[in-house]
Amino acid sequence: MTARDSTTTDSTATDSAATDGSATEAAAPISVGGWELWPSAMVRSAGFPAASVARLADPFLADLADRAADQPGAATAEGYARAWEQSGEHRSREIGAVARSDAFRLAVTWQNPRFWDNAVEPLLRQLATGRPGNTKQRTREQAVAAYWQRYCLKNESIGFFGPTAFAAIDPRRPGVTVRSGPRLVDDAVVHLERWPVEALARRLETAFDLGPWLCPRRSPLVRLDGDTVVLADGTAPAVDPLDALLLRLADGTATARQLARRLRSHSRGAALDEPAVYERLALLRRRRMLVWRLELPTSPTSEEELLAALDRIEDPAVREAAQAPVRALVDARADLQQVWDQPDRLRAELDRLEATHTALTGAPATRNDGLAYGGRTLAYLECRRDVTVGLGASFVDALRPLTLVLDSVRWLTWHIGEQLRPRLDAAYRRVQSRTAGTDEVDAAAFWTTCMTMFGAELRTVVDEALAEFHLRWRKVLPVPETARRVDVARTDVAAAVRELFDAPAAGWTQARTVCPDVMLAAPSARDVEAGRFTLVLGEVHAAMNSMDYLTMVPRHRDPSELTRALDATFPAPRLLPLLPPESRPHFTVRSHPALIRPTDRRIALAPQTPLPRHGHVLLGADARIRERDGSLRVVAPDGAEFTAVDLFGEVLKSLLLRTFDLFPVERHRPRITLDQVVISREGWRIPVRELDFAQLPDPAARFAAARAWARRHGLPRQVFVKAPGETKPVHVDFAAPVLVELLASSVRRVLRAAAPDAEPALKFVEMLPDTQQTWLPDAEGRTYTSEFRLAFCDPTGTAGLRFPSVLPSQ
Repeated sequence: MTARDSTTTDSTATDSAATDGSATEAAAPISVGGWELWPSAMVRSAGFPAASVARLADPFLADLADRAADQPGAATAEGYARAWEQSGEHRSREIGAVARSDAFRLAVTWQNPRFWDNAVEPLLRQLATGRPGNTKQRTREQAVAAYWQRYCLKNESIGFFGPTAFAAIDPRRPGVTVRSGPRLVDDAVVHLERWPVEALARRLETAFDLGPWLCPRRSPLVRLDGDTVVLADGTAPAVDPLDALLLRLADGTATARQLARRLRSHSRGAALDEPAVYERLALLRRRRMLVWRLELPTSPTSEEELLAALDRIEDPAVREAAQAPVRALVDARADLQQVWDQPDRLRAELDRLEATHTALTGAPATRNDGLAYGGRTLAYLECRRDVTVGLGASFVDALRPLTLVLDSVRWLTWHIGEQLRPRLDAAYRRVQSRTAGTDEVDAAAFWTTCMTMFGAELRTVVDEALAEFHLRWRKVLPVPETARRVDVARTDVAAAVRELFDAPAAGWTQARTVCPDVMLAAPSARDVEAGRFTLVLGEVHAAMNSMDYLTMVPRHRDPSELTRALDATFPAPRLLPLLPPESRPHFTVRSHPALIRPTDRRIALAPQTPLPRHGHVLLGADARIRERDGSLRVVAPDGAEFTAVDLFGEVLKSLLLRTFDLFPVERHRPRITLDQVVISREGWRIPVRELDFAQLPDPAARFAAARAWARRHGLPRQVFVKAPGETKPVHVDFAAPVLVELLASSVRRVLRAAAPDAEPALKFVEMLPDTQQTWLPDAEGRTYTSEFRLAFCDPTGTAGLRFPSVLPSQ
């Protein structure tokens, strides 16, 4: 599992990647059915072999349970009871072996060291006694199994238990090639979470008088019209000319001390010493016209950003004293880097980091306890899988049916944009009415007016568009309620898709990108290379590039290849609203975009959002909204224009990320195959109250009843289950008693939390590919679950702003 230090360069690996076409010699974006496919695909995978989850199953016991249910009798019941006891002993040994393994301990230590302390170690002590298990032991075994099923079967993009890589797509090559390196990962980088660095920044801000060396900036909601200050609500509070000049000079790049010097030079001899300027800055801050605080730009290396901010301190003694605690965090991160794959030493270094953090900040070293995706600990790990994958013509040809899905997503975003435009027009007229009917208004005033007028309606707009989207797909594919499998030829439905999902362009610029997750179902890498595979569509990420993440792009062996693809598919500058650093659990620093070009404009619309140190940044109040040719445009000070809907691109992306489902699961959804692509896996949505087996008091009876229940509903042995309130689905194998117990516990938990008149339901989806169809190998021939995250770009442009295709159609 060892990997080279992230600061070194592995020229051998780079040369190997280039030979396989995964680096500098990659093809240009590929035309597929009228869409442009980026030549790189992210490979997401699990970090433990898929077959390892079978250690939790007992097919022999499952068969006896079925017989006991179907053929009740004393002998059958006695045989099942004996087998249940023996199976429980075997299961405890297997779970104990999992818990004792170095790889499992390493994964848990990175993800949740408190779980190791509170569950895994007590379980190992219990097992070591050899005494019969009790309720507490079974509960701990279930907890270990919950982690294990995720590590074995969940395609992730964090840590060595979810390593990522990038595959090269080149249709000039005939098939698929897979080469696994000698290690699981060949690159590992330790990052500090942002929140402990923020906590230290706040502590330093109170411990030192940093004000003179911080960089004040005008609020993005404040516009300057000569010496007049105009707020987003249209009011113009009185400020004197020096304050207006100070707001004009405060652009976030000059320190308060530098501003004081500049103000004195502009004021033509006015008596302004530094304290007087600082008083003016403080007053403007209190009036919310100015942001003057220690800010950290959004970055996966926020501690380095903090050091850079403190480097502006001109007093050497103060600078050294302020930077010393930050350097302690940097050193602790470097120590973690050296031992990231050594569980014994890793835990000691994590404990030292926690002690350092608490000593420096006085704050707890954990947060969000109990959440699976809450960023609890102080540090996290990013890893690149040691594999080289090339995807050739056989893969690209198999993707073509997916373009019908992409066409429907284009219609969805266009329809959402059309529903928003009248609302945007109404907000524009309202702002105009406050400004004597001028032809243009500032973007900050427009934004705040829109969010006041119809911000809550955005979810309704998206929900109604999705309802219409699903209705149209039901017309394209009128599936019988009782069908289990539906096989459709693309040629039979292409005309209906063109008619029902006809749209001239995407609804906004960001909506031109659609990222589907695609899995290959095949028994081995050899079958994949020979073209013997089935494509399975996973999640579809509408209106976003889900490969463009701050921590993912560096995992590419040649990140400039992604920038070249962006330039090819988005030749014009983009308008990108600045995002808050975090909105847990769904949005973190890790998921901020990394592919930002100097020509792209980032627009600040919220005062509390920190500004980046580099790139082209607009304050919302400095951009203008103008009506041209019947549509509203955002006009930057340099004249660049964008569709006004782009201001809402991030909000809409977030809504679609949480709500989009190509074929929502109702009571039953069949498996739908379009040509050779499974575009919908079989699924069931079943009210929790119907899972009556969960309430049985005896675990053996629960297991037998759960299997009988699954047979009655036609569920396969292996499924993924999503419960209300849970962030991610979990794997259930109906031949694994401990996983069935996890399901039963989830059912009881949902019922306890439900209101008396509520009807919560669980969503079940077949596991496809199953554990016998995982082909991604390691050096020892073990196989792993995996998926390809693809980036398709719509060449038709954006409604209101058209761009020509940059590729010839094929």
